[in-house]
Amino acid sequence: MFVDYEAITCPTMIVAGWADGYRNNSFRTFERLRCPKRLIVGPWAHAATDTSLPGPNHDLLPEHIRWWDRWLKGVDNGIDREPPIVVFAQRSTPPAPDRAEMRGEWRYEPSWPAERLAPTEWALTTSEANRPGAGPDELEVRGDVGHTAWISCAGVLPWGQPDDQRPDELHSLTYTWQPLEQELEILGHARVRARVTSSGPAAYLSAKLCDVFPDGTSSLVARGMLNLAHRDSREEPAALTPGEAIDVDLVLEATSWTFETGHRVRLDLAGTDWPNAWPPPAAVTLIVDRGASTLEIPVVDGPSPIVELPALAPPYVGDPVEAIEHDQAEGVRWSVTHEALTRITSANAGSTSEDEADGHVPWMRSHYDGVVSVSTIDPGTAVARGEAEYEVRWDEAVVTSRTDVTIESDVETFRATVDLVVHEDGEERFRRRWERAIPRG
Repeated sequence: MFVDYEAITCPTMIVAGWADGYRNNSFRTFERLRCPKRLIVGPWAHAATDTSLPGPNHDLLPEHIRWWDRWLKGVDNGIDREPPIVVFAQRSTPPAPDRAEMRGEWRYEPSWPAERLAPTEWALTTSEANRPGAGPDELEVRGDVGHTAWISCAGVLPWGQPDDQRPDELHSLTYTWQPLEQELEILGHARVRARVTSSGPAAYLSAKLCDVFPDGTSSLVARGMLNLAHRDSREEPAALTPGEAIDVDLVLEATSWTFETGHRVRLDLAGTDWPNAWPPPAAVTLIVDRGASTLEIPVVDGPSPIVELPALAPPYVGDPVEAIEHDQAEGVRWSVTHEALTRITSANAGSTSEDEADGHVPWMRSHYDGVVSVSTIDPGTAVARGEAEYEVRWDEAVVTSRTDVTIESDVETFRATVDLVVHEDGEERFRRRWERAIPRG
């Protein structure tokens, strides 16, 4: 898809978050804009900067007002003469699904990509691999690898943040380099160039860049995944030839991270990133040629040329943790279960919240619940089920709507079913079902 960013003439300010799944398009847009532009990149997820997990949290309304005053009112407030990029430079931070705050500091950058980047290739042969010898490295793809990274584009719980990656790394190919003798800062997109052979016509390659702490904790820094049928074109995918090696160029999501002294850089390669992405259609084995594969990381060479530091306003809501606890769903549920006999892994998530009537706003209740499941031995056997229910109470009536969705797959087909039912004062008013079978290309 071609986007003519250069055609945009309206002064544009972009707000992005390192934990937000939409961040890549923010950088693509900013890089190509030729109009007056500004970019603020924080540690945030797909949520308000006041309350997002993780923080630090800030109120960006003053920044919006300064921008609009300059370009809508013509106020000469100097914002157009400030450095165009405000970035939160992240540092090694232990993982947690409800991580409250990232370590790091705010600074200005004059350009994206930063001019002082020094892309550096790390050969997989120079790492410590979890497979003996010099390779090639063989991996039987397991359908549930990825569950410790949870859902990209997390907003509010239960759509949280990555946990310790070690459970997934047990069923991945891992490449770990020696402890760092000095800090290593990266900014931008890491990429993996790998020579891969698949035993089947359909396969995926998932890559995760991780920060390994001295105690062994593995914290996710950036991830990327490619359907190998899209290796040459997303518009015209092509099946793999089993047993034939292909060269893959996989770009990871943009990130900012400083690996601290004594920490280790690790690359995880797997054949799934579940439940962030639907698993491949059948069991498959991947072979990675370690000698023909590298990790490239965007190393920052030296400090920012701008000495002045940005100063953002504190969060308007006060304590962001208290605000999150107040505003978020009360009954948050999030669990991952592994059935020993059926070899089925399931991720369960749900929440329930109520908003009291306040003046012109009626009483409202919302409920979400869902489960996604996959076989650890046959990734093509996968199911996702979800339900959403809304109840709105006015003086005149109580209206509820409920939607149930099921998506399941096998080797050949996706099947989707959606049921919608609406009630008014307990009486059914509307019901409809949608069903569709979609061939797996």
